[in-house]
Parts: sequence; structure tokens; C-alpha cells
Amino acid sequence: MKNYGIKKAAKLSGVSEYTLRAWERRYSIIIPFRSESNRRLYSEYDINKLKLLRKLTERGIQISNLSSLSINDLKGLLNRVDSEIISTDEKYLQLYDIASVDKTINDSLEAIKNFNEKKLLLILHRAYKKSNFLEFVENVLFPVMVKIGYQWKSGLLRIAHEHFTSAVIVKFVLKISSEFEIKNKAPKIVITSPDGQHHDFGAIIGDSLAASEGWKSTYLGVSLSAEDIATAVNQTNSHCIFLSIIYPNDNPRMEAQLLELSKSIHDDVVIIAGGNAVTGYKDILTNINAHIVKTPKHFRDTLKSIRNQIRIDKRENYEKKYL
Repeated sequence: MKNYGIKKAAKLSGVSEYTLRAWERRYSIIIPFRSESNRRLYSEYDINKLKLLRKLTERGIQISNLSSLSINDLKGLLNRVDSEIISTDEKYLQLYDIASVDKTINDSLEAIKNFNEKKLLLILHRAYKKSNFLEFVENVLFPVMVKIGYQWKSGLLRIAHEHFTSAVIVKFVLKISSEFEIKNKAPKIVITSPDGQHHDFGAIIGDSLAASEGWKSTYLGVSLSAEDIATAVNQTNSHCIFLSIIYPNDNPRMEAQLLELSKSIHDDVVIIAGGNAVTGYKDILTNINAHIVKTPKHFRDTLKSIRNQIRIDKRENYEKKYL
């Protein structure tokens, strides 16, 4: 099978070299083979998949929404998008207006550079009114935070800009979360980040998404020890834990912390982990049977699956006890 270097792959697929590297780094969508000299080599399969990804992103679908789809799924989705036959479950993939989204993101970045909280809140409010909460998170909040993170690491923005953005977005999201109705018998989830993880944006978004799905959440803040997380889970009789893991991706204490957490909670408590740095701990997360989620929709769908299983378990326990 023929392999292609990154320049040829970019030319054949129509995806720039910069974008190829970004997709690999951020979403692990295409992981090219590495030659002995560490050159990226792309297969025919990779080229075909990249072509599909390019076509779908050109039609206004966020790349983050496509990261977990197989090549057959991508083909089917492209056919449905082109024929404008999109099911209700797939409507989250449609942007209200790609030009409007780009302008929203650019306007947000300008407000952030000037530390203009009032303007940023107004931009976010207008964007939220045009879509549902999941679309707003996927198409506006996450792209903004990714761009801020990239510009900070590149030296284009200061850490103060990143902290300012996180603080404003957290304020905005918490206000939205207060509008969700949570029933008394709702399933329970504890949301936090492990020891050494000091960014709260991912955890706050997870808290809001859980609330939007009708979960009763206990938000613990950031950088919490395994012992403290387990104590909260056990005392609240929670069914689930969401761990936000954003930075760093190489904490040497993380493995011991996650193993301790797994051993300190009931076997039926489900652990979910997500965030930019989650792939750095993939092995240990897999070892403790944690669900790794890549996108807000993936997190939402995982919560739905867990909730359905809770209902099944309750029904089976009732039948064993009374029937």
C-alpha cells in the first residue's frame, strides 16, 4: 500500500499541513505512520478519510463533532447533509450560520484581548439565543477556549487573558445552569478535576451539560485528592463521577490517584473523564474502566446511556425483591 508524506497528503486531500497537524494533535482523528526518520506517512485510507472530513467541515460541521466517526459514518453523514435529510438526533451537527459562528468567535477574541467583560457576555448571550445549549458549547465556547489556549502557549496572549476568559465563561454558564429543572429523584453525579488539575472550565461545562440532561450534580471545584472525591461520591450516593483533565497531561502522581479513587468507590459507580489532556492518561483510565469522552455530545450521550442502565438496574432489583 502506498504511503504519502505530509506535503503530498495535504495536496491530495485538500487539507493544509497546519490543519493536518492540528487535527492530529487536538483530536487524534488521523494518526499517521512514522518512518524511521520520524516522517509522517499517510495511507490511501487516511487520504480518503481526510477528504471526507474536509468536505464536511466545508459544509459547516465542527471537526470536534466528527472525531469519533468511522469512514463509513462520515460517508453516510455527507450523503445525508448533501441531500438535506438529517434526523432529529443529528441536528446538533448543523450550524445556524457558519459565517455567524466565525464572527462570534472572532468578536469574542477581540473582547478578551481588551478584557472587556461586558462585551464578551453580550456576545455569548446573543450566540446562545441562536442555538441550544449543546450547540452553543460545541460551536462557540470550546472553539474560543481552544484558540485562547493556543494563543497563550504561542505567546500571543498572557495567562491573564486565559484566566479572564475562564472566569467570564464560568459566570455565564452558571447562570444558564440555574435555569435547568432537576427532579428530586434525578441520578447523581460528582464533578471535579483530580489533584494537580487547576483549570475549572472543563468541570464547569461538564456540570452544566449534566444539569441540561437532568442530573443532580455536586460540583467540587478543581485539584481534589482521590480521598476527597471518593468521600463526596460515597456520602452523596452518586452514580457517576466526571473528571475534567485539561493540563498537564504528564502528572506522575495521576496514576496512583486514579487507582486510589477506583478502589475507594463502589463498583457500580461510573467514572467519566474528558478534556484536552485526557489522552495522556489513557492507559490508567482504561485500566479502571473509565469512559473517555472527546466532545460535549459524547459526554451527553454517555450520561444518557448510564441513566438508562440505572433504570434497568432499578427495575431488575425491584423484580427480584417483589416478583
